[in-house]
Formats: sequence, structure tokens, C-alpha cells
Amino acid sequence: DLGTALDWIEQAAERGNAQAMYDLGHAYGLGLGRVVDYALSVEWLEQAEAAGQPQARDLARLMRLKGGP
Repeated sequence: DLGTALDWIEQAAERGNAQAMYDLGHAYGLGLGRVVDYALSVEWLEQAEAAGQPQARDLARLMRLKGGP
């Protein structure tokens, strides 16, 4: 199920996987398997950008517009 998949993605993100950070930020931003949390979304997306994920910056901007920090 989606919740279990996101648990695995979160573990990968915590270990430094840039794509997993992006995916987790996206999930928090859209409420996919997680409660919508724009602050957490932006946090993960900023980490993804710092780790080299090329789309993270644009999605982080969108999440800030929706209510993130």
C-alpha cells in the first residue's frame, strides 16, 4: 500500500537518496499517503535540491506558494 511504500521512501531519504527526498516532499505536498504538510514538503524538497535533484527547486517554490515556509 502507499503508506508502506512511503515508509520505505522515507528511510531512503533519511539515508541521503535525493530522489527519495523529492518523492517524500512531493507526497507531503499533495497528501499522498501522508497528511498534507507544506513545511515538511519544503524541508524535504530543499534537501533534495541540495543533494542534486534537479526538479526539487521548482516544486519547493510551488509548495511555498501553497503555504510552506
